[in-house]
Amino acid sequence: MAPPALTPAVPQKRSRSNQGVVELSNNGLTNRAAKRLKTKGEQEDGKAANAVAKHALLGQYFSEIQTLRQYALSKLPATSKIRRRKITAVGRETSRPDGKALSDEERALGEYLDATLVASRPDSLISNKPDYRWNQWNNFSQKGDESYITLSDGLKGLLYSQSELVDFVIWFLFNREDSGSRPKHLLCDGYRKQHNVNPRASNAAAVTRDIPGLFSVEPNHHVKALKETPWPQLLLLLGKEGERIMIDLLVDHAIFQTVEAGRGNLLQLSGLPISELTALGAKPVDKTNPNRPSEISFVRSRMLYARAALNARGLVHFGIRHIHVLNRFPHAATDEVKNQESVRHIMMYIFPRQFGLHNAFTSVVDRQQTSQKFQDYTMREEEIARKFTKLDTNGKPIIHIPKRLRGAVQHLVERLQVLHGRCSYAEMMKHYCPVPGLQSDGPKKTYSAQEQALVPTTKVAGKPRKKRKKPVVLPEPPVLHYTTLTDLATPTSSVSAFCQAVLSKVIPNDFWGTAPAAQEHNKSCFLKAVHRFSYLRRFESMSLHEVMQGMKVHDIAWLTPPGLSNNNNNNNNNNNNNNNNNNNNNNNNNNN
Repeated sequence: MAPPALTPAVPQKRSRSNQGVVELSNNGLTNRAAKRLKTKGEQEDGKAANAVAKHALLGQYFSEIQTLRQYALSKLPATSKIRRRKITAVGRETSRPDGKALSDEERALGEYLDATLVASRPDSLISNKPDYRWNQWNNFSQKGDESYITLSDGLKGLLYSQSELVDFVIWFLFNREDSGSRPKHLLCDGYRKQHNVNPRASNAAAVTRDIPGLFSVEPNHHVKALKETPWPQLLLLLGKEGERIMIDLLVDHAIFQTVEAGRGNLLQLSGLPISELTALGAKPVDKTNPNRPSEISFVRSRMLYARAALNARGLVHFGIRHIHVLNRFPHAATDEVKNQESVRHIMMYIFPRQFGLHNAFTSVVDRQQTSQKFQDYTMREEEIARKFTKLDTNGKPIIHIPKRLRGAVQHLVERLQVLHGRCSYAEMMKHYCPVPGLQSDGPKKTYSAQEQALVPTTKVAGKPRKKRKKPVVLPEPPVLHYTTLTDLATPTSSVSAFCQAVLSKVIPNDFWGTAPAAQEHNKSCFLKAVHRFSYLRRFESMSLHEVMQGMKVHDIAWLTPPGLSNNNNNNNNNNNNNNNNNNNNNNNNNNN
């Protein structure tokens, strides 16, 4: 048996650098310890970058929420390992690697990075043309591409760089608007375009022009906060990619910092105001499924709480305002064509849904126009002009009345015009709502013509002197007797009686139905609802469902669609024929 082959031992070379020498890294640790720390730091970087912050309210408007530290780590390239370790460790360790204690600025910066939130929406995750932004920044700052050069003057230079970055973002946001309007970004508040400056204005000295093409009319606290500590320190930590990251952060994202007062309160520092955003989970309004009558309420605060309308003489105008559609389009008895146009126009206000206009049933309320639950439909002229753009030979819009509103409805609206023109609102107000304690038969004072004359008259040569006018008797203004201001308030019962009397006089009876019994019943139900509405308090409301309770809608013929009304008539005729046939059969049986 042959002995096993022996493999000669090959002597291993020992590194000369390892003989009796222990290498230290830059932070004073051994290579092995530094390697362990490096691996641990990379793991912490990955965990920090992948972590997700949560907030109940912001989660409804933003798809991604991160702390400022997480955002900075996610934007730094993977090759910037030193920068990533510095951002991860700042403010979290009790001491520096060299053994020195952390400064107050470092500790405050770390707390700010963890407490500040950066939120983004799906449409802002991908920045539009980042190279274009960078070129614009180089032109704005009037320098070349220095992204590969580190700043040598430290924090002093970064204070200027951070301030210039914020000014560039404001300038960029204004130039991005094609229409020339002011952006809704928080950083743009208080700034205006240069062409709107009035050099003769009294506050021209207070206008500042630090940004090219823009001027500041009022201080912006958001801009001031972004130019101060700790934002320059963060820009220093980001290194050569800091300017690009800071520009994208201010343009595309919203920044929220915590408020010491209260618990969980946030202050938005940058981005579009959260009030201008729509919730991500908001379901689109289904216009095929209109609002139910119980969801439509009458805006009582808008109807009954307002300043009194005045006429040309400065006196209180009784009745509906002059801008109401019934006052703007009165009944014209002599001009039939004009009268038909006014009737059609009033019908668009009464039945907007039939004409495809904005209505309370299927339309969405524009929150930029009103904070109420429903929009104000007093003036619809702009909407009507946008809806009906086709013109006839005379230059008037072509508006076709829907089939459902032709015939009886047109005559009812015309009758409404006539009754409105005949109604004396002022006299009815004096009758139903008299002012208590009003003394109209007070003492009368006599004024002579000399006391009334403002300019003395001179005698003209060749003309006889005019005779003196008799003294004019002017009535004294009425005297109100009251002890408190509430004594002048009109009782609610009087207001209810006045409203019911006006509606009974203006609305035609055929609106309530065809049969006299149905008219009386529906009208009584409606007036009772008006009485309840008058007794409500300021912030109480009444829905359309409550008003319609008890009404006999089937007895109102003009509400029935044309097709359904024909079917009902045919069914009634068939029933009558069947009844007649049954009666004839019964008579024949009796005769037999």
